[in-house]
Amino acid sequence: MKRLILASHNKDKIREFEALLAPLNYAVFGMRSVGFEDEIVEDGSSFIENSVIKARALKKAFPHDAVLADDSGLSIEALGGEPGIYSARFGGEEMPYASKFDLIWQRLKATGLAEEEWRAYFTACLCLIEEDGALRIFEDQVHGLILPEPRGAAGFGYDPIFFCQEVGKSFAELSSEEKNCCSHRAKASRALLRYLDARDRH
Repeated sequence: MKRLILASHNKDKIREFEALLAPLNYAVFGMRSVGFEDEIVEDGSSFIENSVIKARALKKAFPHDAVLADDSGLSIEALGGEPGIYSARFGGEEMPYASKFDLIWQRLKATGLAEEEWRAYFTACLCLIEEDGALRIFEDQVHGLILPEPRGAAGFGYDPIFFCQEVGKSFAELSSEEKNCCSHRAKASRALLRYLDARDRH
């Protein structure tokens, strides 16, 4: 089994990548499980920049391993793309997501737009640095709407208020298997998987 270190402490995110990479016989390790406790300052101005910053910091600590960093977030068109790269920090890092939802609704209502115009999209950007130091980027998006109230109890983060038009449900109403078919992270991951599969066949 091949080893890949993921630049994350988020157990939900680690589980998602474990499921996605298991078919290619990769063992995914979160940073904490390999003893990496350093704080990585994400001061990039885009999802790509932040994913590269995280991947390079991890690669420096584990030069012989393949490492993978993901930077993702929710962008709301009526709010000029916010929260975007600040999704996790929106309203303050310690603010519960229920309160972040309230803040988003308050700001959307202030725009005067009808609820059916609360368009939004999730972006996922993956940065893989291979064992030999080669760097690859995989990025994708999924589009939908912000719901006026939470729906569903699965998922994490903004999943309960993001309605995915492709499947007609909120992300929090999807099972992990369903979400792993249509999410932004799943789409970017499929490109990563195609690359790894082709590479490992040679």
